[in-house]
This record gives sequence, C-alpha cells and structure tokens, in this order.
Amino acid sequence: MKNLILLFLFSINLISAQNSIADSIVTNQIKIFKESKIEEFFILEKYCNGCKLLTNLEDLDCDLETSHIYIFWKEKDESYYQKISKCRTEKTKISFDIFANYSSKIDIIKDENVKNYQTEKSDFISISHSEFSTFYFISNSNQLKKSFDHFDLTSNENNPNINAEYNKSLELVKLSYECDNIILKK
Repeated sequence: MKNLILLFLFSINLISAQNSIADSIVTNQIKIFKESKIEEFFILEKYCNGCKLLTNLEDLDCDLETSHIYIFWKEKDESYYQKISKCRTEKTKISFDIFANYSSKIDIIKDENVKNYQTEKSDFISISHSEFSTFYFISNSNQLKKSFDHFDLTSNENNPNINAEYNKSLELVKLSYECDNIILKK
C-alpha cells in the first residue's frame, strides 16, 4: 500500500514538472516577443499527459517531453510560425490568412467553450492519453488563454457525442485545424 501511494505521488509530481517546463517556455516566448515589439502573436501548445513519442535512436530528440509548442506571429506585413523545441528551428513564412481569420474572430473565440463529450444515455465514457490544445493569444497588451481536449471533438458509433458537431463548428477548433495544416506542411 505504501508503494502504491509513493507511485501515485511520483506520477503527480512528474506531470506537474512537465507542465511547469512548458509554462516556463511559453512565458519566456511571450517575454521575448514583447521585448522585440511584436504586438500580435499566439502560441499553440499541444500536449498529452502520460504520452511519449517513440523516436529513432539515431535521430536527435528535440521534443519537449509530452508537449509540442508552436508560435505564430505577424511581423510587419509578413506572417510566420516556428516550432519551439530543444533544438534550433527556423521560422517559416506562412500565409497572412491565419491572422486575418483569427483577428476578426477573437471576440467570438473569447466567448466560446468546447463542451464535454456527452451521450444521450448516462453512459460512462473514458479515454486514455487524450491530446489537449492550449492557445495563448497575445495582441498588444491583451492576453487570452483557451484550452480544449481533442476527445471532446470525437464521437463513437455506440455512444455518440451529442456535442461533437457543435464543438467542431467553434472558431477555436477551426483555428486549431488551420494550425495543424500549417504544421503538417513543413
């Protein structure tokens, strides 16, 4: 019993340590961009508690444990994105559309929330190692943080999620899909 309690406490501590590393990186990136006078940017953190990607032993492991952090920004008349990792990564020029779309919908994004997975019956549905996305929106001196669980966007044939279509229609989720498309192109 004592070993079980110690294992539980160790697991909680490990998850907290991983979260604090990502939080520290996000805070540092916000500081760097503000010092560089970049007024409009957002950070996307994708993470999965308890997940670790398999890597080839010959490849350099640049990932930040369970988190993948991307920063998108507008500088002068250009837009860029960059993956933040333990290794040096170059910024990539992207279409300005992502900023035009997000800027025009930030008030909508601020007020919307992804609803939890819900079935018509009172079933218990669980998932192991779901992916989460957290956005940090920074514009001038305003900062907004929005998060959601990707499990809430899914549905199951036997226990359909009555909120799935609503969740997929949210501007925050559409922005997440748009970011995924940019990230996957690289």
